[in-house]
Amino acid sequence: MKRLLKYTAIAVALLLVLLIAAPFFIDVDQYRVQIEQRVEDATGRTFHIGDMQASLFPWVGLKLDDVVLGNAEGFKGADFLRVGHLDVQLAFWPLLQQRVELRHFTLEAPALYLQRNSDGHGNWEDLTGSQPQSTAASPATTSSPALAAFTAESISLSKGRLSWSDAVSGRHITLDQLEIQLDDVQQERPVNVHAALTVNGNLLQLNGKIGPIGDLARLDLQRLPLQLQLTADQFALAAVADLLPPLPKQLGDGKTAVAQMQAGLEQRRDGTRLLRADATLKAAHVLTLNLKAEQHDPTHISVQSADLAVDQHKLLNIAGDIKLQSDTPELSLRLRSEPVEREWLTSLLPELAGVYKGHPAPWKTFDVGMMIELKDKALTLSDMKLRLDQELLVLSGRYLSGSHPDLRLNIQGEQLHLDPWLPAARKSQTTADNGKAGPTEEPDLRPYANWRLNVHTELGKLYARGSTMEQVVLNLQGEQGVFQLAPLAFRMAGGSLKLKASVNAAIYPASWNETLTVKQLRVGPLLQQLADSDQLDGTLNMNTRLHGNGLLPDSIKASLSGNGDMEMRDGRVKGFDIAGALRNITSLGQQKGPQYTDFARLQASFTAHHGLIRNNDLFMASPLFRLTGKGTVNVPASAIDYHMRPKLVGTLVGQGDQATSRRGVTIPLHIAGPWASPSITPELDAGALVGNMQNAFKGGSNIGKTLKNAGTSLTNSPDQAVKDRVNKALGGLLPGF
Repeated sequence: MKRLLKYTAIAVALLLVLLIAAPFFIDVDQYRVQIEQRVEDATGRTFHIGDMQASLFPWVGLKLDDVVLGNAEGFKGADFLRVGHLDVQLAFWPLLQQRVELRHFTLEAPALYLQRNSDGHGNWEDLTGSQPQSTAASPATTSSPALAAFTAESISLSKGRLSWSDAVSGRHITLDQLEIQLDDVQQERPVNVHAALTVNGNLLQLNGKIGPIGDLARLDLQRLPLQLQLTADQFALAAVADLLPPLPKQLGDGKTAVAQMQAGLEQRRDGTRLLRADATLKAAHVLTLNLKAEQHDPTHISVQSADLAVDQHKLLNIAGDIKLQSDTPELSLRLRSEPVEREWLTSLLPELAGVYKGHPAPWKTFDVGMMIELKDKALTLSDMKLRLDQELLVLSGRYLSGSHPDLRLNIQGEQLHLDPWLPAARKSQTTADNGKAGPTEEPDLRPYANWRLNVHTELGKLYARGSTMEQVVLNLQGEQGVFQLAPLAFRMAGGSLKLKASVNAAIYPASWNETLTVKQLRVGPLLQQLADSDQLDGTLNMNTRLHGNGLLPDSIKASLSGNGDMEMRDGRVKGFDIAGALRNITSLGQQKGPQYTDFARLQASFTAHHGLIRNNDLFMASPLFRLTGKGTVNVPASAIDYHMRPKLVGTLVGQGDQATSRRGVTIPLHIAGPWASPSITPELDAGALVGNMQNAFKGGSNIGKTLKNAGTSLTNSPDQAVKDRVNKALGGLLPGF
């Protein structure tokens, strides 16, 4: 037995000596040359190994220095791959037992240069030819004794470099100073991981733990325990400007922006992933995102909280679920904003300052909360609450994308003050070169002709432009290119209005039609609120049926056609004193009275054709007089041509006069000219008017005799003094006559 042990020890010693001495007797260069030739034959590229060394004991090792793989044919620039130093050491005795124990794996200064030319071809394509499909099972499910027990004292990569150059997009990026360090790699305990790289000079670091790995034959990467943290400190976006879209103009130039990020990822054995991220973008404004999320399976992400802040102002919170299905992604998210102040928002959107410049009382704050669901390509809004200066609107809706977008929206609210949200009134602007407003093209609505639309709005009260609308109902519907108000209805000023209208968006320019019904509307308070005018009062009933082509004001005026009718009762017109004028005529200008006309009824109907409105049946009635009229209004030219005939039918007593009977007086008037300054002239000469007045004053009164004498003088031998007195009397009807 002793002899056997002695001979065995001698044999082992001789074997060790042979293993240690073998590399000194093996011609390594011979193998290096063969390896270089075989790589060149296989790739068609130059391949060079500067130095190669091998060892067999006490470890199986291989060292390579200055390894170079040339670029593909037709590509210029750096070599495709360069490796400064590669050192691989495997433990000898475990290999005899089919176990891989990696003592050290060291890779220094690897450099990979990827390039795509202007034709879209890459310098790696000749190395990635199609490979025949293998019928063998995947490594994750195949038992391999050699891989079942893998350990390593250290695995390191240092001074790595990856360059990407794309001639098609013009983008270039360099990942430099790449480092990876793994120590005490085994399968029973977590492995510490450190990795770092610079992106065009900006540092990114990854630290954490991976494992325990367990049996490599059963390794499932989606259930591999890990805890990793990614850190980016003062990362200049200019480093990746070619890869990113431009920032919104409110954030300034992206090339001067700087990002900071700390992101943590934890993966558990059950496949659950926990994500934590704190990211900051420093640009013209500072954006901050705090994210907490869980991923229960590869397609399901649960966002516990995502908070967005701008300039330390909390803006938005998002929470919910996202399902990343391949064809139809789904999401269910709740959005909630913090109150947004207009003054703060103006610092982010400076154009708001111009919108509300000069506004007497613009809005102050708003906030919104809603539930957003996306399923089967349908986007649904529910439980949406919009608070506008403490006034609450509740909304719900649904949007379906596709070739025929479908939008449905329901809006409910108790009250809304609209004025604070409307832009400040502006004076019309003109061009600097000719002082006239420049031409404006008709809006083309045909791209929206395939939309389906259904919007329903109900408001208890709506305050706008000083007026109050109650029981506001708006129904907007659209299909096959026709969009309809069906209807817009509300109550105001003691009455009601109902508007039905439609726009045909399938043609250009769009055509339109409307039907308006007004009942028992008090005109006086409404004009006072809207125009600060008290020139007209009364209770209005009106019906209109109009149509036209085009949506710009000039187009509407030029094409306006249709008909309508109106009636006003118990009204008053200021600045137009018929009764006082008649009284003044009878006294030849000696009396003055109130400058208004009361009436019991005013009614008319009209027809419109291409902007020309015609009326033939104007009628005004009061206890004192009757008034009839007819004429035209030219809407495109903003001009009027109208004839009126007021006739005295009762007493002037109570109108500032003591006479009891002045019936039969008629004063025809002609109103013509532009709307802003029409001329108003009587259509009877003074003699005819005096002759008419004689019929109104029977019994030979002094006033009747005076008018009769004046009429005779005007008819037979006109005297200028008499004319002047009569004309002065007519001035009581219309100033400036």
